[in-house]
Amino acid sequence: MTDDPPVEELVAAVLEGPSADEAAVSRLRHKLEAWARATVAGTRTQLARDFVEEAPGEVIRRCIESYDGSQPAEAWCRTVLRNLWRDRLRRSRTRLPAAGEMVERVAGPVRPDPQGGERLQRWAGELRDALDGVAWAPARSVDQYAALLLQLRLALAAAVVRGGHFPEGLSSVAAGLLPWREDEVERRVRRELATLGEVWSRLGPRLDALDAVPETDHVLEALEEASGGAGVSASTWYQWTRRARKRLRESITGEAYDRLFAGLLQDRGRGAGAAEDRGREGGS
Repeated sequence: MTDDPPVEELVAAVLEGPSADEAAVSRLRHKLEAWARATVAGTRTQLARDFVEEAPGEVIRRCIESYDGSQPAEAWCRTVLRNLWRDRLRRSRTRLPAAGEMVERVAGPVRPDPQGGERLQRWAGELRDALDGVAWAPARSVDQYAALLLQLRLALAAAVVRGGHFPEGLSSVAAGLLPWREDEVERRVRRELATLGEVWSRLGPRLDALDAVPETDHVLEALEEASGGAGVSASTWYQWTRRARKRLRESITGEAYDRLFAGLLQDRGRGAGAAEDRGREGGS
């Protein structure tokens, strides 16, 4: 059995129009179906089932009409799939997709039960709403809120894997649980570093290829690559995210922090975490 040809070759064959190789079209459709399933990330509704069935044909149609080769074919196809799914969700007045039962436990608030997917979806929505309520502007030198957004997505991806799951499209699962606002995508942890969107475009493929729990090192590698060699040390990253965590903890109620963020950020809670931070600051 031969390996599937690269996506670029399949797309190039599809772009030949009526003379396209039927086998290439079939292989591309098969890949698109798998990516569509990853995009809905465990959502078990008729809307999701219809999307998985219909979206590959729509992506192929759009590919023939508008793909110009300016970005990698796989990245282009996955972006189109995500946009199509979001459009369907908006039209149906449904929330953004959650990972459903793929994440049986995320920082403790979700336990396995028949409504696990819905509970996770509500929890993820509350987490996003809490962030919207406390989002702070970048400081002159470091945007700690941008660092927090990146660290939270990494933590969500790690939670999926710690639950024993290695889904195709792990990065899409994390992004679905914590969607970034348009302005957030353009934020930079530091002025000389890449935007969050650019960093995630480099980090996503790393997460999708992992067979282990993602670590902070993966973020730092993607950050350096996306920033043209400008990076930060692990200790510096820890300091930035610790300060962001502290500011977040001080900006919301203790109950909300403990329920939404404490376990996810591997923090012991508002009181214990605050004491720990004070101890480190006193010893620095």
